[in-house]
Amino acid sequence: MTSIEPIADTLAELMLRAPAGFAVTVHMQHMVPNLSFRTFPDSWIEYYGAEGLALADPVIQWGAYDTGVLRWSDLVAEDGHGVLKAARQHGLTYGMAVSQGPEADRALGGFARADREFTAPEMSEVETLVGLLQDRTVGLGTLGPGATRMLANRGVTVQPPIQFG
Repeated sequence: MTSIEPIADTLAELMLRAPAGFAVTVHMQHMVPNLSFRTFPDSWIEYYGAEGLALADPVIQWGAYDTGVLRWSDLVAEDGHGVLKAARQHGLTYGMAVSQGPEADRALGGFARADREFTAPEMSEVETLVGLLQDRTVGLGTLGPGATRMLANRGVTVQPPIQFG
């Protein structure tokens, strides 16, 4: 059984580096989310969902085909639907993305801050932490109610795996 503490510690480190919030999914299979963690403001989550922005999100589109790290500002030309502009209106002014792993086991996340662009060393740290989160959640299909509550008390919302059929 996977201990929640190392996962919680990694998420806490990500929260320190992305003070405006983040959303990260681990062990995606062909862009189908498995387990997701988020700290973005509820106003953004509600708006994003209500407007169906996932299909137009340049971060998700980039992460579906590429791996590595980049700043959201590098995706402005690909943001034809204004997702990044809308994010700024919700306090997610500066951001970065991480995409790691093969298409059959990808980690993808967006990380934000309100005060300035991420520095190259910060981006490298976030990338390392996403890899650590991916490693620490191997074989973990879902979290129990106690672990989900504990993370919620620390400001992290857990989105369970999508169940088909």
